[in-house]
Amino acid sequence: MSNMDPGISSQLSSLEDFDENKEYFVEKIISRRIRMGQVEYFVKWQDFPDEDNTWELSKNLDCLALITEFESQRATKNNKRQAELKINEIYVAKAKKLKIEPSVIIDNAFEYGHKAEQILCASNIRGKISFVIKFRDLDQPEQVESQVAYIHIPMLVIQFYEEHLKILNAFSTNSSSPS
Repeated sequence: MSNMDPGISSQLSSLEDFDENKEYFVEKIISRRIRMGQVEYFVKWQDFPDEDNTWELSKNLDCLALITEFESQRATKNNKRQAELKINEIYVAKAKKLKIEPSVIIDNAFEYGHKAEQILCASNIRGKISFVIKFRDLDQPEQVESQVAYIHIPMLVIQFYEEHLKILNAFSTNSSSPS
């Protein structure tokens, strides 16, 4: 089975050495995303440098073995994380029985090498701020205490606050103007 992609011409048309008659082969699937309801894969092309990697619709790719391998590894990571979360639940229950602070026991996705992609929202529960964070290789976002986020992703935290400050300022400017 070849790893050829017939739909690559739209992404590679800017390359000087692009040849419509040439077959292009996928070397590796690097990442996955859903854009406008369709699955796309970030593709490393054989014999091309990393800067020529492109996002391609799954339906345009002819590399089922590579996609299957990538999805299998992704599922394994997600299953491992689900097991980690279950273990945390057990530790929290034991901490409560022992009357010790469970936050000492709770771990987070950063501890397992997961990379944050975006802070989705923040919450303040009893004076403790936490963020809901989307991680690149996890299907579900996770709630992380702000102190942990400040250490692992300070720039994302700053970016989140700046964006929400702009929204808050725009809202207060609009609400204070006479109607």
